[in-house]
Amino acid sequence: MTLDACLETAKTTLTTSLDALGQHLCCAVCLSLPKKPTKLACSHYFCAACAKTLFDRKQPCPTCRAPCTKRESRKDERFEKIVSAYTNVLAAVASVVETEVPYGSQIPATQLRKHNARAPQRRTSVSQLKEIMANMRKLPTLPRAFGDENGGGRRGNGAFEELVGELEEASTATEETVERETRAPWTGAVIDPNAAVQGRHPCAFCKRGSEVGESVERFEEKISRKTVVEHCHTTCALWAPLVVSSVDGGLTNVCAEVRRAKSLKCAYCKKVGAPSGCSESRCKKSYHIWCARLVQGTTYDGEHFSISCPAHSTLPLALLPAQRPATRAPSLKRAQAPTNGKSATKRQKSLVSIDPSDSSYELLKTTRETRVCGSLLSDAEKKELEKFCKQFDFVYESMFSPQTTHVVFGKGKVDSGSMVLRKKSAKFYEALIQGCWILSSAWVKSCLEQQRCVDEDAFEIQGDSCGNLGGPKRARENPGAKVFSTWHFVYLGKFRDSNQLEMNMQFARADGAVVTRIEDIGDSLSPSSPRNSPVVVVVDMAPNKSAHRAPYADVYVPFAKRLPTPAVAIVTLDFVVDSVSSREPKGFGTSAIEALERLAAQDDEAAFDT
Repeated sequence: MTLDACLETAKTTLTTSLDALGQHLCCAVCLSLPKKPTKLACSHYFCAACAKTLFDRKQPCPTCRAPCTKRESRKDERFEKIVSAYTNVLAAVASVVETEVPYGSQIPATQLRKHNARAPQRRTSVSQLKEIMANMRKLPTLPRAFGDENGGGRRGNGAFEELVGELEEASTATEETVERETRAPWTGAVIDPNAAVQGRHPCAFCKRGSEVGESVERFEEKISRKTVVEHCHTTCALWAPLVVSSVDGGLTNVCAEVRRAKSLKCAYCKKVGAPSGCSESRCKKSYHIWCARLVQGTTYDGEHFSISCPAHSTLPLALLPAQRPATRAPSLKRAQAPTNGKSATKRQKSLVSIDPSDSSYELLKTTRETRVCGSLLSDAEKKELEKFCKQFDFVYESMFSPQTTHVVFGKGKVDSGSMVLRKKSAKFYEALIQGCWILSSAWVKSCLEQQRCVDEDAFEIQGDSCGNLGGPKRARENPGAKVFSTWHFVYLGKFRDSNQLEMNMQFARADGAVVTRIEDIGDSLSPSSPRNSPVVVVVDMAPNKSAHRAPYADVYVPFAKRLPTPAVAIVTLDFVVDSVSSREPKGFGTSAIEALERLAAQDDEAAFDT
């Protein structure tokens, strides 16, 4: 082979490789190299302008059809640098080869000047291009389902024309069209939610067995080159939005939907594994299909397998028939879809996946994943808690963490009548500050007995044995609220228990207070506090005995008044602990400076009289 032939082959190989790389980097909407790349939750990249169009029109990802929201997207500076490096390579290649390089019109002028490369000549002027686009035939509106009537799979990465049709359809849609959607309430039989689970393998979605009137089928798929096996009802799989019909008439993408549903909690039974979300894109509710049929006012689109919660149903609630509980489970009258290996002739042609525009779900990881931690539990209660977390797909934590959502206390440490703690632990205070559920272990036992996640309200701890009531509920209803916001605590003098002192100071800091430690009265005074910020001096002894009152009159009160910002009260460590436990500052009472001065004056009068 001659030298010229080798050079020509090298040029062809180089431009082909650069073109292939550019196709991987380009935006799937505008088919250009992304400007200000934005990464969606599904890990696909688009231009910032194209991504904004998707968010505004509530469109799914055009590459994988997964739901995408602005809240879950982010700008990726690393990918932007990769695109910049790619255009820099294109500019360098354009300066040494005479042939046209791919994406040459998108190379920045600064990089072209850097490599002394000429800007590629435009084939068509902008005015001519606009004229051509104006005279182009409008694209027909294409179906928006994941699979077609003949069982076709999901659309490929290059479905740009389909996306254009969808955007045109979304821009011309009106509210009257939405109101004409064929949705109807469920009028068939419903399951018994308290029935015991039957069968060897419970459904991976609804956690129920054959007691619903349908057997649990086996699904085997490959995910990330690994074989995954899941067991679930065919009905549950049909109502999972990303499940599609395969060529042989079965269902595919079931195992991937099971993995996705593990972070979705049912609005009815509170269990995870609820794949079916409300058709309203802003609604956060998801359901198991069996649970949705138990909810009064829920409507269904049987053609597209779409659910609307009672608040967003298209039919007035007054016209919806009442749901009548029944022990007999509903049958698959709509579509008897065969599972893997069964005949495809039993599958009706109307079987399509749920409309991707209707699949809007609130992932728990965007709020908080259910994580359970135990405290002051017996060995039997620990095993019971581990079994509970495994059965309901909760995360069991041996230590408290910032992600913990539930803290369960041993039954022996809780008064069953008043639901107050007889003994507190460090996890109790951490849960209060973080706003977690603080429950008795009776909640775990009740959930295991009823085979469902019961409401936590009846098992919530009400307070402690010191009379601090209502703290756990206040902390849960106001997460992130600080009890001592803008307060300034000055810990003065020596304390008998250094560990208790250190923990008390940590509680005060965690609840928003500024903490200063002064061991010796002769040390420099505490710095001044902001205006309207109360300063409180914390000491070891309370003035409840005559022997303890002398330091108050001689040392503590004069010190508190000499601070740059005079203190308003002198309290003990119990004041901080009780305020944290009740989630509101306790009253100063006799600990206020004025009350202490009056007490010192009474002691002086009594001593003078004697």
